[in-house]
Amino acid sequence: MKVLTVVTHPRINSLTFAIASRFIEGLNEAGHETEVLDLHRMVLILYYGRPMSPIGQLTIINIP
Repeated sequence: MKVLTVVTHPRINSLTFAIASRFIEGLNEAGHETEVLDLHRMVLILYYGRPMSPIGQLTIINIP
């Protein structure tokens, strides 16, 4: 199964990202394909026109 996780928070080390990360780990362990949509970073990319700092193992997908 393909799963899209939508998350948004200004701090990468927040509880929100910790929960999302654990959720994604569980999905991967169960054999699911996952992607993360980080709305906060996407808004910054749209506003500033360039990616901000990377968020570790999570993957940001771009708006087409």
